[in-house]
Amino acid sequence: MKRIAAAVAAAYLPLALPAFADTELPTVHVEASSEAAPETYQAVVSTTATKIKAPLRDIPQTVNVVTESLIEDQGARSVQDVLKNVPGVSFNNGDGQRDQFYIRGFNALGDMFVDGIRDDALYYRDLSNTERVEVVKGPAG
Repeated sequence: MKRIAAAVAAAYLPLALPAFADTELPTVHVEASSEAAPETYQAVVSTTATKIKAPLRDIPQTVNVVTESLIEDQGARSVQDVLKNVPGVSFNNGDGQRDQFYIRGFNALGDMFVDGIRDDALYYRDLSNTERVEVVKGPAG
């Protein structure tokens, strides 16, 4: 049955081609502007390391910033999802009742700050109202 259908299609194909050969497609014009700044995942300033808004290049520690656009685009729902973007951070399941991670091999359980205030409580942090996550590494990290 398949051979008959293929033979019929092959017989009628040359008859259909001339009808498409005379058809002219409309011209399409594409215009773009480079004035609009593209959305980027790279942050240029930090407010965590120095407690003031400072360019990342002027901060002597390593500061990794996970921006709001990256959090939204990846669909991150927990601090652990966000910190998967940061090198040198590993995770421990622990007792399963809190955000628990390690930065460069050291436990960071008591090293979380929310809006500059230490938040070392044992719970999962909600990201619904999070603008960005900054991870400070180094001697003063």
